[in-house]
Amino acid sequence: MTTLRHPSAPPRAASLVWDLLRGHLLCFSRPEHGPLPNRLIVRAALAVAAIECVVRPFVRRALPSDSEPGPWNLVLLLLLWALLVMTHLLIGLRPNGIGLDRWRHWSRDARAYFLQVVVLALGVFGIMHAGGVRALLESSNAIELLAFAVLPNLLWGFWQEWIYRGLLQSALVSRWGSVAGVLIANVAFTFGPLHAYHFFTPGQTIEQHTLMFGSIFLVGLFFGIVFHRSRNLVIVGVFHGIGNAFMQGLPAPD
Repeated sequence: MTTLRHPSAPPRAASLVWDLLRGHLLCFSRPEHGPLPNRLIVRAALAVAAIECVVRPFVRRALPSDSEPGPWNLVLLLLLWALLVMTHLLIGLRPNGIGLDRWRHWSRDARAYFLQVVVLALGVFGIMHAGGVRALLESSNAIELLAFAVLPNLLWGFWQEWIYRGLLQSALVSRWGSVAGVLIANVAFTFGPLHAYHFFTPGQTIEQHTLMFGSIFLVGLFFGIVFHRSRNLVIVGVFHGIGNAFMQGLPAPD
């Protein structure tokens, strides 16, 4: 009788295919950092509350309602860096504690998934918003639009993931576990200060509100699950930013 032996490592081709697929199956080789200490959980939750309920509304009110996109570009950059400093100094979290790892520290499956989805997202959004892309390319101030409209929306998407997934979800998962943490963070993302203005949009019906908040909740839930499984904030931040850049940053087609 011949005994079949399993190889100690899969063949290179099979390993490559598995690296390409495992991200789509949410089977990431994620780093394990363990739950956050209670003191960091409280600090992270307080930081999110302060940023979303005080800092961001104050900055928004400080800008004229008819301001050009340019100032927002600078403001978002400053806010992102201020958040990074606050994360280090006040909360006491290392960058990798909220999923900010350098590329060389990423697993092969995380790199493969990121590159695949970025290419796919650019292609799909490019087709869906072909008119806006064409208007951008044909514009005489395309560089200005990229710097003051497309880039801020890309940063704005990353900002949202940093706040609601990197800080809030990490704290809630450490306190209440995976399911409750992901769901509660996503409820805050959907119905909290970030999107609450949709409640007050004039002329919207109940059906339109349901569709709006249902879409936000499902997209946010997808980002929350991907972040929880991968522990990689760059992946969800860039994905969110690409969507924002296409949907909100492109000029209106002629």
